Amino acid sequence: MNVKKIISAALAALMLAGTLSAGAMAAKKITYSDVNEGMWSYGDIMYVSENGLMNGTGGSTFSPAVDVTRAMVVTVLYRMEGSPSVKFDKYAYGDVAEGQFYSEAVIWAKNSGIVTSVGVDADFNDLFAPTRSITRQELATMFVRYAEYRYVITEKQANLNGFKDIGDVADWASKAMAWCNEAGLINGTGNGDTLSPKMTATREQFAAIMHRFATIEFDYNLVYTQPKPISKYTAPAYPL
Repeated sequence: MNVKKIISAALAALMLAGTLSAGAMAAKKITYSDVNEGMWSYGDIMYVSENGLMNGTGGSTFSPAVDVTRAMVVTVLYRMEGSPSVKFDKYAYGDVAEGQFYSEAVIWAKNSGIVTSVGVDADFNDLFAPTRSITRQELATMFVRYAEYRYVITEKQANLNGFKDIGDVADWASKAMAWCNEAGLINGTGNGDTLSPKMTATREQFAAIMHRFATIEFDYNLVYTQPKPISKYTAPAYPL
């Protein structure tokens, strides 16, 4: 490890220590009628809600079991980066119009290499499919690109041969699924012996991934520009 990375990591730790107390003080208490402390995803939902990454779905609900769409995913990642200014490109995707809640987020994600086209329309315009529910393997692929955008090391990968449905993982998603599993972002389903790569991801599952990423990012990233505070719901507390 070179000296520059060691110094960067040390500075990042000091910056994070400062944001921990500030973040805890700024966090507002949020409640949802369909979320309670007995749920496995309670801390994850509170993390994304109190940090302004995900909002409710209307009234006082979060809708934890509802599918998360491709537009929702890029919007949350965009918010994680502080919603930087983006010039809308009407030619980027034929199915992404200006003025939607996800418009700038999609353009940012495309420009950052986090998303790619899912096909073309009759006029050969690239398509993003913003309202389509995202599968677990699509989410893994999108998220590993985001991790690399954050300078996270994604080389270490889990051996997925122990999962009964390993054959269902698409070739284009195998490395992403292997890293996400190794990093603890995406775990097995059911009894833990299946990956369910083609199953659509839910809002609470995506909230859990975002929360887990905030916890493990220090393990994988030695150079920070804007370190994120670790959630008060994280257990055990991450050692600085």
